Parts: sequence; C-alpha cells; structure tokens
Amino acid sequence: MSVNILYDITRLLSRSLAPSPRGIDRVDIRYAQHCLSHFDSLFIYQKSGVFFVLETLKAKQLIQTLAEKWQSSALSADYQAFHQALFSETLGQDGAPWRKKRPVNSHAYVDGKLQQQLQASTQGWVYLNVSHQGVSHYSAYVQLRALGVKRIVFYLHDTIPADFPEFVNFECHQRQLIQLAVMASCADTVLVNSNYTEQCFSRFSERYGFDLPDIQQIHIGLDVQFRMDDQKQGVSLGSLPVHQKPYFIVVGAIEKRKNVDFLLPIWERLAEVLPAEAMPQLLLVGQQTPHGMALQKSVSEKHSIRKHVKHLTTICDDELLILMKNAQALLFPSLVEGWGMPVVEALNLQVPVIASNIPAFKESSQGHAILLDIDKPEVWFDEIQRMLNDEIYRQQWVDKASVFKAPSWEAHFAAVDRCLLDGADLRLPLSVQAIETNILAVESIDKQVVSKEMRAIKQSRRTKRVVKFLSKPQAFLKDSKFAVFRAIGRLFSD
Repeated sequence: MSVNILYDITRLLSRSLAPSPRGIDRVDIRYAQHCLSHFDSLFIYQKSGVFFVLETLKAKQLIQTLAEKWQSSALSADYQAFHQALFSETLGQDGAPWRKKRPVNSHAYVDGKLQQQLQASTQGWVYLNVSHQGVSHYSAYVQLRALGVKRIVFYLHDTIPADFPEFVNFECHQRQLIQLAVMASCADTVLVNSNYTEQCFSRFSERYGFDLPDIQQIHIGLDVQFRMDDQKQGVSLGSLPVHQKPYFIVVGAIEKRKNVDFLLPIWERLAEVLPAEAMPQLLLVGQQTPHGMALQKSVSEKHSIRKHVKHLTTICDDELLILMKNAQALLFPSLVEGWGMPVVEALNLQVPVIASNIPAFKESSQGHAILLDIDKPEVWFDEIQRMLNDEIYRQQWVDKASVFKAPSWEAHFAAVDRCLLDGADLRLPLSVQAIETNILAVESIDKQVVSKEMRAIKQSRRTKRVVKFLSKPQAFLKDSKFAVFRAIGRLFSD
C-alpha cells in the first residue's frame, strides 16, 4: 500500500527562532527529515485552529536550516532572515496557535488550498503529528477524515502535565488532558517512546472509559552526532565557558520536575568538605525558564557555591557533545520523565550516569546507570563524591557504558514505516459531538481527581519531612533548603 504523508510542521515553525532544540524538537525534526526523503509529503501547519499548506520548497529549507543551526549554531544571516520571515508569514503573532479559540464556522478548519490538494490525490493520506502541538483541535481532524485522510497518527512523548499537575500550570494540565482525550478518540495509532509512556496512556484511557487505539512502542533513536567514533575520542573543551575541571553536567530545561534544586544542598556540602581548588563545577545545560531564573537567583545568594554552578542556555549539539564527553558524570535527579534522552546520549559517549530511580530511566539506561532514590540526598552526596575522587570506580562505570546499545533511528523508522503503510484495522471515526462528550467527561472527572490528588501530595510531603526529622534530625537540618537550618545541623554534628 502506498501513502502520502500529511506532516504537521507547526512546532518546527514555532521553534524556528530558537537557538537550540528541546527534546521534542529533536524528534520532530528527525521525523520531518524522514518524511521529506522517504515519502511524498505535504507539510501543513495550524494557525488559530485552521490547517494551512506550507510550500514544499519552504518546508524543505526550514527543515534543512533548522537541523544545521541546532547542530552547530552556524547559520548565515540570510537563513536567519528566512526563519524570521517564514515565522511572520505563517504563525506571526500566533506563535502559540493552540491558545487561540477555535473558529465558529465548522467548515473553516481546513484551508481551501489544502482541501483541493487532498481531494485531488488518488493515494491514501496519513496525518502525522509528533509534537503534541495543536492536538486539541479535534474538529479539524474530523474534517480531514472527510477530505480523504485515511489514518491519523500521533506521537506521545509523555503524559506528565496530565498526570502530575503539581509540576505545571493549570492551563498546561488542562491542555494535555484534552490532547490525550483527542488522541484516544481520533487516532488510528499512537506512537510512544517507552513502556512507561504506554502504561500511562493506557491508564488514562481506562480511567475515562475510552477504547484504546493501536499503540506502537518505538524507542527514540540516537542522533548521529552523539555516536562514538575515532574522531570524537579526542574532543576537548576548547573555548567553551567551562573554567574548571572536573565538572558534572545536567542536561535539559530547568523545570520543577527536573529537580535540579535537589543538587544545590549537595554542592554546599561538597564545599564544606573540599578545598576550593578541588571543588567540582555543576554545569547546567538547557534553555532558560522561569524556574531556571529562580534557581539562578538562589545560587547567587549561596556564597559557597555561586562560583561553582554555571548555567549555559544557548549550546548547540556539537558543543553539548564536547561538554558531555568531558564530564565526570551526567546527573539527572528528575522526579518523572517519559524517556530520558540525555541518559542515552551520555551512556553512548561512555560517560557515567547518576540518575533518579524512576521507571523511564530503568528502561532507557538498560541497567548501565547508577539509579538512586530521590529521597536519599546523603546517598547522592556519597555517590557524587566517589565518582569525583575514585578514578577506578568511575572507570568501572565507563567500562559498563562501553557495552551500552543505543537505539538507532534506522531501526526506529523501519518500525514507523511499517505502521504508516499498514492500512488494516482502521478505527471508525467519531463525530465532533462524540469527541466533545469525551472531553467534557475528562474535564468533569479531573476536577475531582486533581483536587484529591493535590491534597494527598501535600500531606505526603509533610509526612515525609516529619518522619525524617524524627528519625534523622541532623540529616533533616543539613539537607534543608534554608541556610539557618543547615547551620544548626552542622552545629549538632560538630
């Protein structure tokens, strides 16, 4: 069976001015490249809930130049001007198109030019969205079905905003609930990056009584620049802004769930036991966020570590590879993840990984990382110190990483292509009214569930703090985020 791909490029357009990619961007651009080279593809974008066609030549230029910029930061002024002009021409002020209200006219969800191209084709169309962006516009998917789209395929990276509302704002939480409901209602196939993500989506569908679409679990491939070869064995820091070695690296935008704050008391304790010249640097690599700015302010107020914690926000992939390869270890104290691509990248570069003991990291590390409980900061402190001072121990984990087998994009897309070309067992499309009923059910139940869960989370945190204070008062005080409590804890231990 031959198909044409209707690729939703909205996120890449909205991210075209970004100096470096986020995790979803990496996947999005690899899929766009694959569709461009392996299928007859039509690239479309959403603005105010309406689908429009992006000219193939412009789509191709956007994909190629974005990939070049995000890998090496080397982009000519002409291409930068192209990105700016294309963004203004397509999304313009609607850089966040999902925030716009849906059109009142139910026939206005697909632009006339796109309608003509869909109806003129004799091949079957497959709509593909791997970015989560615009997925809440379910009326558009119903209209795409009516115009000849045979299959609708989404890629689900995680369900964190829906399952963990304490880590996001209410708008983000509500938006993903609707996205998941639309995926469950409209998709023929949902691609997922891990067993954990599949379980979360299955639980969501079961909780709200949805019939599960076909789910295909396909691990994300490793980008070629993070593959180890002879040329990369001798990479050096060069002129990168790292002023001291050794250092530990944290990769990813600093969000609340990434739990980077957890590392600051550990660095303060290191500053207490190590001379200044032996103090390791904590290097945070990721885009700036409001939580990141708050963390930077906190660091600036901590005299003992402010010179030893650095945040780099505009690092391209080539620079990230060098920084990661030269690190003592990758630290990843995240509270929840859908997969954990930095874990795969670090292990493939034979860099030890110290990460939180969560399901996604168990899967992505394949048993080659040091996974620690996040409620035991003293264990993290000991492990980081040992990785810093015991070269034989560190080499053992380097050797263990040397046999790590990273997933490849070749195998990934072989599985994806089989899915896209499979025309069997198509789902019976739902009406707009049926989808809206599903969404209203989710929103109604969620109000009750979230309120109950948030109360339980707050109570659990209080209980853990009380138990720790009663059982280990010195550790409780020394691990506190408040300097006065840490000082009292040190007095008790002296």
